[in-house]
Amino acid sequence: MGNVEGRSSQGNITGLNGLLLGVARAKGLPGICLLGEIPIYIAQFPVPYPKASKSILEVLAAKLELTMDLRKLDDQAQEVEQNIERLYHLIPEEVRERIDKLKHVSNTNEEKPGTITEEDEKRIMQQIEEFFKKGGKQD
Repeated sequence: MGNVEGRSSQGNITGLNGLLLGVARAKGLPGICLLGEIPIYIAQFPVPYPKASKSILEVLAAKLELTMDLRKLDDQAQEVEQNIERLYHLIPEEVRERIDKLKHVSNTNEEKPGTITEEDEKRIMQQIEEFFKKGGKQD
C-alpha cells in the first residue's frame, strides 16, 4: 500500500477485523479498520496491550475533535509494562537475547510518529484508492 510511517511492507488484517472488512468489501460497503501496533516480541501473548488502544483512541479523538480522558489506559499500560518486565526476567538468558534483538528491530524508528498532516492524509488516501483500483493487488 505504500510507505506509511517508514514501513515499506504491507501487513495483514486477520481475525474478526479482517473478516468484517472482507465482508464489507464483498458487499460493496466502505470499511475502515484502525489498528494499534503491538511489539512483535509480545504480540502472541494473551494479554491486552493498552498502549495500542490508547494510540487508536488518540487518533480517533483528534479526527473527531473530541477530548478523552485516557488516564485509566495510561495506568493499565504501566501495569502491563511492569508485568512484561517481570516476565522478561523470569525467562532464560538465551530467550531474553532473542527478545532484545526483536526489541532493537522494533525500535529502529526512534522518532515518535506525529500527527498526520493534511498532505499525509491526501497521500495515504490516494494510495488506498490506487490499491483498491488494482483490485487489492501489489505492483
